[in-house]
Amino acid sequence: VGLDDREAGCQMADYLFGCGHRELGFLADNDVGVDHERWEGVLLSGRKRGIKETEIRHIIIPQNIQERKMYYEKHLKELAQTADVLFFASDYYAAEAVAYLQDMGLSVPCDISVAGFDDSEAALLCRPRLTTMRQDNSRKGALAVKKLFEYIEGTRGRTLDAKLKAELVVRDSVADRKCI
Repeated sequence: VGLDDREAGCQMADYLFGCGHRELGFLADNDVGVDHERWEGVLLSGRKRGIKETEIRHIIIPQNIQERKMYYEKHLKELAQTADVLFFASDYYAAEAVAYLQDMGLSVPCDISVAGFDDSEAALLCRPRLTTMRQDNSRKGALAVKKLFEYIEGTRGRTLDAKLKAELVVRDSVADRKCI
């Protein structure tokens, strides 16, 4: 039981491009599994809009917090000058980056927009509150248990796989560039 991460990445990118953003950075700590699928969704959205892949950057950030801090200190301000929106594969990384951007004197979303993924507590604690993709982990867990019992009892449906939809949650961290 998982999430349709490709569709969710596409949905967030559709929203960001629909707000007038054109130079998007997608940041994740790897390029496998769900993070890769989210990246593919971003590319799909860009292609639908005729946005060049060179305007959509895929950036792998370090997993280690100290290495990530050094990465942000070295690259984040430059990245904010070459992209108008940063879409992180997780709310934690997005909230962390917002703090670094603010420490560098940049305003979110006035200077650069930031979006996350998960709708975790970090999205609500961050200021400004993060625009994000919500996944219902309780529903995923309940469906996984249900499918497990169906499998054990021999009453399972055609497949054990299930992909749930994510929900776009619009908050304060993304500017509508069409209105500026």
